[in-house]
Amino acid sequence: MEKTSDGSYVKDGKVVWEPKSEKIKESCKNRAEEFDLRRQTIDDANPCFEEGQMALECLKKNMYNKAKCSLEFENTRACKKFWFKVKRNRMLNGIHPFLPDKEEREEVKKQYAHLLED
Repeated sequence: MEKTSDGSYVKDGKVVWEPKSEKIKESCKNRAEEFDLRRQTIDDANPCFEEGQMALECLKKNMYNKAKCSLEFENTRACKKFWFKVKRNRMLNGIHPFLPDKEEREEVKKQYAHLLED
């Protein structure tokens, strides 16, 4: 069963339940928009957000069996380790911001690729 942005629930393409009141529908829509905005802010601040989400999705898919998601966890750890090294290096060299903005990350990855081998 899936929850839609207007607060209704859908199963196999059919609406199973939907809110009766327009006020409730509007409230659900607003909360969904707020959640998306908050998630986007977290995504911008955390360079390993996608890797973490992939690990969580793997856990959900495999009924929280951590053994089946070891690759995703290792990927998340490697990401965090890399960005920690980048942050430390930029701090030592006086480069601000210590963690680059989302738009700059691809260029920074190329610039600091040598840190991946450590």
